[in-house]
Amino acid sequence: MPAEVPPVVGGPLARAHDEAGFALEVVAARGAKDARPTVLAQARAQRTRAEQWAAAAGISGTPDETRLAQYALPADLDAPAALAALVRGVHAGIGQAAAAALAQVPAGAREPYLDELRVAVERARAAGAPVQAFPGVPEQTDPTPAATPDPAATS
Repeated sequence: MPAEVPPVVGGPLARAHDEAGFALEVVAARGAKDARPTVLAQARAQRTRAEQWAAAAGISGTPDETRLAQYALPADLDAPAALAALVRGVHAGIGQAAAAALAQVPAGAREPYLDELRVAVERARAAGAPVQAFPGVPEQTDPTPAATPDPAATS
């Protein structure tokens, strides 16, 4: 994590992580009892990461704070798979914030943002999210390698 980041870069990441923490707290409360300790630990980690980004952006506790007291939730959290969809969605949101940050920082400073994107995508995939194209590389959406054409077939 960089010690200082522009608010326009760190603010959205702080909010995305905070929203993930909020959502995971809801998942812990409404989900399977045996998963509760693990999910609560994940929620705390997201809230901690949110505070780290907000502090690095210099917005923690200021009028420019991007984090909210609460976030919107799906209407029917009792529907089958609603909690898993919520988890996928908040991790995708962190990935989107990280991808946006990548576009705003110079090439030599992108490693922490690439790490954020990688972790968010891994967590979304673990929650059942489909493979997404890396920005600018749409051919990467197919998880199977492309078949190499047989040169003899075209002669």
